[in-house]
Amino acid sequence: MGISSLVLFVGQIREQSFKANEGQIFLR
Repeated sequence: MGISSLVLFVGQIREQSFKANEGQIFLR
């Protein structure tokens, strides 16, 4: 596991949180 895997991991979390925020805005 290196920096590339860490970047991928952070990218997935940011993508999930972005989709969650988008869903909340859509519900409002």
